[in-house]
Amino acid sequence: MNNLVWFRNDLRTQDNSALFQACKKQGKVIGVYFLDPRQFEKNKYGF
Repeated sequence: MNNLVWFRNDLRTQDNSALFQACKKQGKVIGVYFLDPRQFEKNKYGF
């Protein structure tokens, strides 16, 4: 059985309880993260 871990905006791995639980189980651990293009748009401050 494979274990899927769906990452949101927080990509921390050191204290991620979902990742920890998936690693304890038998099988592969697959991490999924989708980039949101809105995070790369300029805001009103120029960032």
